[in-house]
Amino acid sequence: VEISKGRTPVILQLSDPQMLDSSQAVPGRLSDGEDTYWARDKKEERCFKYIREIIDNTRPDLILIAGDIVYGEFDHDGSGLLSFIEFMEGFNIPWAPVLGNHETESKMGVDWQCEQLENARNCLFKQRTLTGNGNYTVGIKQDGKLIRVFYMVDSNSGSPSEKSIANGHSQHKTGFGADQIEWFTGDIKSIRNKNPHVNISFMFHIPIHAF
Repeated sequence: VEISKGRTPVILQLSDPQMLDSSQAVPGRLSDGEDTYWARDKKEERCFKYIREIIDNTRPDLILIAGDIVYGEFDHDGSGLLSFIEFMEGFNIPWAPVLGNHETESKMGVDWQCEQLENARNCLFKQRTLTGNGNYTVGIKQDGKLIRVFYMVDSNSGSPSEKSIANGHSQHKTGFGADQIEWFTGDIKSIRNKNPHVNISFMFHIPIHAF
């Protein structure tokens, strides 16, 4: 993401939109009140209006989303994710999500979800074949210099659907895999060799004890 000279970059972090569609709930999973509260036509009132307000107020250069975009258990047809992507694309601002512990529950499967994110014009998400899903970097450049790199890392966990777990790298357990650690430690050394003063940040959903 290129920031013009002389400006302070504005990075907005959002977390846990947890898009939920009660019409896709297993019978008995929600109470009558919750069925109404989380109805599909309530997404503007329950979620989008708050995000729109903070984006309009902060006018960020980059938006980071720290997981649980959708509650996959209530998004088996993928409509919640698609509506969120369409909503975010409307701002025409680069945005970069990591996955939380709920997306992979969807019967659409996490590979389909990742494909939708990758295909969105302003979304910077990339699927890397490591433990979990995602695992990519976002750089901030100003005046031709790399000033910050965000490591967008999947902290795993949750209850992946059959279609999600079939890709071989979606995980039930919480934490980073050895291959994820090898990737980001090696990558950071390479970046620091060329840019000794670059700032490094991490974005992931579940707090990791080591951090």
